[in-house]
Order: sequence, then structure tokens, then C-alpha cells
Amino acid sequence: MRTKGLCCSLFCMLWLTAGGLAAGETLAAGETLTATGQLDAVVVYRGQAMVTRVIRVELPAGLSELVVEGLPQHVVAESLFADGGEGVQIRAVRFRSLAVREEPREEVRAIQSRIEELHKERAKNQKMQKVAEQRTKYLDELEKFVAPTAQTELTKGILDADTLRDLTLFMFEQREDQAMDTVDLEQKGRDLDQELALLRRKLAELTSKAERTVREAVISLQGETAGPATLKLSYLVTQAGWAPVYNVRATGEDEAVEVEYNATVQQMSGEDWHNVTVVLSTASPALRSRGPELGPFWVALSAQRPPLGRPDLGTAVQIRRRLSQSQVRQLTARSLDESVEAVWGMNVEANALQRLELQAGQKLIRRLPERKPTEGLSVTYLLPDRISLPSRTDRQMLVIASLELESDFYFVAAPVLTTYVYREAELVNDSNIALLEGPASVYLNGGFVGRTEIPMVAIGQTFTVGLGIDSQLRAGRELTDKTERTLGANKEMTSTYRLTLENYKEKPIQLRLYDRVPHPTQQADIRVTLGAMTDELSTEALYLQREKPKGILRWDIEVPAKSFGADARTLEYHYSLEFDGKLHIGTPFEMPVAAAGKRGAAAEEARLKLDFQEFSEKKRGAR
Repeated sequence: MRTKGLCCSLFCMLWLTAGGLAAGETLAAGETLTATGQLDAVVVYRGQAMVTRVIRVELPAGLSELVVEGLPQHVVAESLFADGGEGVQIRAVRFRSLAVREEPREEVRAIQSRIEELHKERAKNQKMQKVAEQRTKYLDELEKFVAPTAQTELTKGILDADTLRDLTLFMFEQREDQAMDTVDLEQKGRDLDQELALLRRKLAELTSKAERTVREAVISLQGETAGPATLKLSYLVTQAGWAPVYNVRATGEDEAVEVEYNATVQQMSGEDWHNVTVVLSTASPALRSRGPELGPFWVALSAQRPPLGRPDLGTAVQIRRRLSQSQVRQLTARSLDESVEAVWGMNVEANALQRLELQAGQKLIRRLPERKPTEGLSVTYLLPDRISLPSRTDRQMLVIASLELESDFYFVAAPVLTTYVYREAELVNDSNIALLEGPASVYLNGGFVGRTEIPMVAIGQTFTVGLGIDSQLRAGRELTDKTERTLGANKEMTSTYRLTLENYKEKPIQLRLYDRVPHPTQQADIRVTLGAMTDELSTEALYLQREKPKGILRWDIEVPAKSFGADARTLEYHYSLEFDGKLHIGTPFEMPVAAAGKRGAAAEEARLKLDFQEFSEKKRGAR
């Protein structure tokens, strides 16, 4: 395995606040300094970013105040902190904003100035076009005078040919010059309009929801001795974040697959990040260090049943748990005042969840899903080179790493769903970085074959990537026999199926063939017996653990080269169902209609859909 690009390194940001003022303490008046500093490092989280400026100033000995100007529009006021370095003690850091008459950002002022210049040029151009129109009218009038005069002189025999020739040439030269001037003026007018429109769009992007406000950090500090000092000011900004995105490139042979690991970065903080060190992180920047407080679980009696009926219980519990976990992720990044409301909301969601649990009977309790951790890996990626990311509306792409991972290619067919056969590859993350869940574009032999999702993959884990349809393979399924008989009060139904695989390739292929037998929602009501089959089921441990108990059948077989038509590879199996002869078999989506109405059917379908989603996520996930 070769790793191109960077290596993953753990990054830890310590919130340092040296010293501090006690309640009511004031500083003696000292010298006030101003500086802007230079952006040095940015840690981009999933919804915010931590920006660090380096400030170099000449400090006096003793107490002084440093005003750091030019903080961005979307700075989080409560997040400011400073590190004074050796010989400098930070006493306090506070944020302030001041209203101003002019736009404080230089880039905005430059655009506004250029727009004013263009308005002047546009007005001048319009005046020149009016002059050109007047010149054209004058030439028209002159032509009306010259032509009759020449005709009269020609009649009288006194026409001066040289004068007429000179006058005619003059008229045509003037017409030609006037036409060229008109074209040039109209083209310049269009160019000015286009530039004005572009600048107005840029100005709108930069100043949308913006106020004419300057934002500053005021740092109270104390220097041991007078002289040069280097400080660091850090702050959180919103309107920033990143998401993973991949390109997967394969040749379809048993060799390494190239996985390009990229990040799309959103950067609309209001300041450009120029030549900075960038760290991408999945951690949460913590403004609140305490965990959420657990309040009482209040209950009361009522003559009316709560609005959520029992058929919805399993789905409702899952939804409530996901909402609660989402609030936990948002809590740590909120200020103190905001976090009080967030903790109250979490307690409300937890109360609703426990109320649902109170509704559950003994049977429903067994169906309630287990609560498992939903948080993913907390990783950081330090990009190797300094990067510039301007503040703009469109997302920007950064390369995290390019990996070549060991792979095992095979084919997958599920003819009960489709006759197409798909190519897949099992990849081993033998790199030294973890992969986060994200979308991927897949390329096979240089051609785009589709899109897929990369699951969250820790170092050393295996995951699967789909490589699209293989047009040289086909799969089929048919019911070849079905019988019914009565066994006392029960009915037995036996079905036989034939699965067909065609391979038009010049070489044999390894294929995972899937089918299924009925899986009762109530195991005691229906007995499912799997009969004889021409090929043995797969013995893979994960299949036996996760899929076979749900009635999923899988065979790991080889399909010979050029096996199609009468020579196609076939597989047969049969199964039987035994159930109460007075009852009828059907799907749970339709059966509850008679007993509980459409609402019951919808609730049952929602529950089974949620179960399928969890089953599918486990199957696709890394292992």
C-alpha cells in the first residue's frame, strides 16, 4: 500500500486563558495599541471554524490594552481567547462592535468605488451616443440640401464636378466614421452594463445581511518588560464547515483501487483565509464544557389516551432518539445563554421518549430497538501545505489524501430484484488515516460508472464499493413448481425456484448470488422450512450472523466462462410454509388494513422500513 499526500495526525486545540479578572476588578489606565495581525491557522469543524491570528507588537512594560481590528462578520463573540506567550500575561479578552458610516471592509469599498466610476463612464457613454445621433441627423439634413442643389446646377449646366466629388466623398467618409463610432459606443455601453451587473452581484454576496459595523477584540495584558511581543488571538466563526467526498478509480482486476479522499469546504465567514495552515476536524468546538443537566420526568394522569398510538411506538422511539442525539451534538458549540434553552429541549425530548416507553406492553418492549452510540469517529486531518481559501458562496475543494488500497473483486446478483449483475470490490483500509462517511464518484477503466457512499471506515477495517453494472453478465429467476396440502388444521405450501446465471466473458467469475424466503413478523404464526438445494449456502460468518436469520439466502459460486443459453449456470432450491389453514398469508403492509385501518398499515410499513434501513446500513458498513 502506498499513501500519497498527507498522514493523519491527531490535533488538539487547548483553550488557554491566562490570568483573568476577578468580579468587579478594573485595570488601571495604560497605553492603548492597535493591530490587525495576520491569519496563521484555521481548524475547520463540520459547522464552524477556529481561526488563529498572530499579532506582533511593541509592548510597553506593565499594563496596556491591545485592540485587534478587522474581525470578520460571522465571528462568535463569546469564543475569543488569547495566548500571550513568554513574558506577556493576558488579563482579559472582550469583544466589541462599533457602527460606522462607511463599509469597513477594503474589498467592499473597492467594489463600491469601482461601481461609482462605472456609473460616471456609463453616463458619459450615453451622452456621446446622443451626440452621435445628432451628428447622424445633421448629415441627413446636409444630404437633403446637397442633392437638390446639385440637381439644379446640373440642369443649368453650371455643375462643378470637382466640388461635387469632394462633397460626395466627404459625406461617405462622415457616414463611415459615424457608423464606426456608433458601434464602438454601443459595444462600450454593453461592456459597462455587464461589468456593473457583475460587480453588483459580488457586492450583494459580500454585503448580504451585513451591517456597517467594525468588530474588534480588546485584549488587556501585562508585559514583564518593554519590547517586541508575539500574541495569538483565536476565535470561532460560523458560516464555515467541510464534508468528505471521494473519487474511486479501479480497473476491474484484482489489484489496488485508488481512493481519492477530498474535502469540500464552505467558507463564508466574511474574511479571506490567505496562506494559512488548515486542519479539518470532526470534533465539536466546545463553548460549554459541562454536560447537560437531567431534570425530573414529570408524569400525570388523564382520561384521554396520548395522541401517539401503540402501532407507531417502535418508529416513534427511533425518531425521538435521533432528535435527542442531534441536540447533544449542537449543545457543546452554543453559548451559555443558548445552551440553557438547548438543555431544556433535550429534557423535553427525553420526557417524550420515556412516555412512549410507558405505553409499551411486554410484547412491544421486546421490539424496542437497543440504544447504541451514534457518534462517529473524531478525527483530524492536518493538510501538509499552507492554503488560501477566500470567503465566497461556492464550496471549495481540498485534497486530503490519495490512497491505494488492497482490494478483492467479485460480482453480485439478486434476480428477485433485477436481472442486472453488479461488480463490487472489498477494500481494506490499510492506510494510516480513518475515512469518514461521504459520497463517492466511481470510475472503472477511466469511465464514470455511477455514485455510491463510502461508510465510516477506521484504520484496518474492510468496506465495500460498488463498481456498476457488468453488461456481460445476466441473472434470472423463475418459480418452477408449487404445491399445497393440508396437514390437520394447518396448510403447507411448497415452492421450487430456479436461478439462472449467464456469463459471456472469456473467463470464469466469482459471484455472490442472493435470494430470499419469507420472513414472518411473528415467528410463532408461520413455520418456514428450507429444503434441498443444488448448491450450499455461503458459510461467511457475517452473512450467517446478520442476513440468514432474516431469510436472506446467499450462495458464493463460480460461473464458468461462456456459460449462456443452454449452458447457463443454474441453481435450484425449494422451501415450504406451514400455517393455520383458516388464515391467509400476505404482506404486513396489507394485512393490518382489516384490523387497524390504513393508519395501522402505514405505521407497520414505517416500522419495517426503519428496520430495513438499519439492516442495510449494517450490511454496507465497514467491518
